[in-house]
Amino acid sequence: MVRLEGWIVDSYCGAKNAHAEATEDTLACHKKGAKLRFVSKDGIIYDIADQERALEHVGRKVRLFGTVDDSRNLKVGNYIGADKKDGKKSPKQRNGLGLKTGGS
Repeated sequence: MVRLEGWIVDSYCGAKNAHAEATEDTLACHKKGAKLRFVSKDGIIYDIADQERALEHVGRKVRLFGTVDDSRNLKVGNYIGADKKDGKKSPKQRNGLGLKTGGS
């Protein structure tokens, strides 16, 4: 069992999208076929087994508990929002789909 802290990013942009301002870009790349990955605070990138669950945490720093195999495949047991104090909702919670909506 491992405990990690970091960001959910997309496979196209990787670690450069490890911040809240890249949320819409990460979601757009995922919609185009990019896989979601986890980048730890020390810069190690892991493949994520459960893409749907990871999608709920795009745009937020998270702590997670799970297992990692020799190929850096991450199976997450539990996500914990590391930035709960900022009151941000996950993209999926904002509009039900995790996609940018029209308007301002």
